[in-house]
Amino acid sequence: MTPIEHLLSLLSNIRRSGPGWRADCPNRHSSRGTLSVAEADTGGVLLHCFVGCSAAEIVAPIGLGMSALFPDREHPQSEAERRANRERLALAGIRSAAAVLDREAGIVADLAETIRAGRSIDDVEMARLSDAVARVDAARLALAREVRQ
Repeated sequence: MTPIEHLLSLLSNIRRSGPGWRADCPNRHSSRGTLSVAEADTGGVLLHCFVGCSAAEIVAPIGLGMSALFPDREHPQSEAERRANRERLALAGIRSAAAVLDREAGIVADLAETIRAGRSIDDVEMARLSDAVARVDAARLALAREVRQ
């Protein structure tokens, strides 16, 4: 049984609503149908109580914990699957670092041109420049770690 099927089996007054369902919140609010339930692309359950209950407050009265809202994690079985996952993770890190470098190097270049043109930069721009330099350095170090591995 999927997480959403399990949850829906424990709720009352369930009806389809758009891409998901509406149901009564287990916290017994005076109005009916206050709970919106949908399935995320990851297989997890998305909850919204229109009265304001948190997800933990929604699942507790029906005897569930927060982990019931998420599918079981599948762990790669073979070394090849584990290696492929490590490579995908490394590539995602490299892409993220490259995006940071692209954005922050543009900030550094713009402010450097301002200074080169003889114009001063204010305190806000100086703080942004310091942030950009720190982010460029962090991205550079992250990329250097990936290259060494």
